[in-house]
Amino acid sequence: MRRIFNETIIRIIAIVTMTCDHIGVLLWMVYVDSTSIGYNVGLVLRITGRLSLPLFIFMLVEGMRHTSNKWKYCGRIAMIGLPITIFEFIVSIVIKDFQLLPPHAFTELILYAIIATLWSGKWWQKLISALPIGYIIFSFVADLLSFRSVGGLSWFPPLLWADYDIYGFFVFVAFYFAYPIAEAFVKKALINNEMTIEQYRNTDDYRKLTNMVSVTLFIAVNVVFWLLAYFFGNSINSYLYQYHTQSYAVICALFISLYNGKRGYDAKWFRWFNYLYYPVHIVIIFGIFMLLFWM
Repeated sequence: MRRIFNETIIRIIAIVTMTCDHIGVLLWMVYVDSTSIGYNVGLVLRITGRLSLPLFIFMLVEGMRHTSNKWKYCGRIAMIGLPITIFEFIVSIVIKDFQLLPPHAFTELILYAIIATLWSGKWWQKLISALPIGYIIFSFVADLLSFRSVGGLSWFPPLLWADYDIYGFFVFVAFYFAYPIAEAFVKKALINNEMTIEQYRNTDDYRKLTNMVSVTLFIAVNVVFWLLAYFFGNSINSYLYQYHTQSYAVICALFISLYNGKRGYDAKWFRWFNYLYYPVHIVIIFGIFMLLFWM
C-alpha cells in the first residue's frame, strides 16, 4: 500500500472532522428531538468528529518525537490551551455557572505532551509523570460522578477536565509505545544484518512497521472500549454507552496506515493556523448559530 498522507494532510483531516463535531454539538443544542432532520444531521457530524482526537494525538506523538525541545513544544500547546481555559472561567463567572461550559481538547493534549516529555527523561521524571496521569484519572472520576448526578466535586468544573479522560489516555499510550514496540520486533534482525537502529529508522520498512504497530494498538484500544460499551453500557443511562459512538474512531486506522512520516507543508503561518484554528473556529460557528437560532 502506497503511503500518501503526510503530516499536513493528517492535520487537515483532523481539523475538518473536529469542526464537523462542534457543528454537530450546536445542532443538538437546537434540535433536541431525536427524530428531527437537524438532530440526525448533528449525529452524522458527531460521528465524523470521532476521528479528530485520535489524529491529533497521533500528530502530537509524531511532533514530540521530532522536536528538539520537548518543553518548548509543550509551551506552544499551553499557549493556546490556557487562554481558552481562562476565557471559559471568565464566562463562567459572568453567567454564574461553572458547570455549564464543557472541557476542551487542549487540556488533554497539554497533559499528553507533558507525560511524553517526562517519560523521555530520567527515572525521577518518569515518576513525576504520575501527576498528569492522576489528573486524567481524576477527570474520569469527576465525569463519571457528574454523569450519575453524584455531587461532591463541584469545585472541579468540566472546563478543567481532560475531555476524553481514560479513552484518550490509552490512545496516546498506544501511539507513544508503538515505536519502541516496533523497534523491539526487529532488534535481533538488525543485529544479524549489522544495521543500527538509527540506520533502520531511515528506511521505508521502518515507517511501514511503525504504522502497522500503531494501527494494531489503536484498534485494540477501540475494541476494548467497544466491548465495555457492548457488555456494560447498553443502556443510554450508562456512562459507558458513549463508547458505542466513539468506536467509529477506528476509521482513523486507514489514515494512519497511509502516513508516510513526512512533514509536508510547513510554512510558519500554517503552524500558527493549526494552533489558532481551535479558538477562532469556535467563535465563528457559535456566532453563526447565535445569529441563526438564538437572536
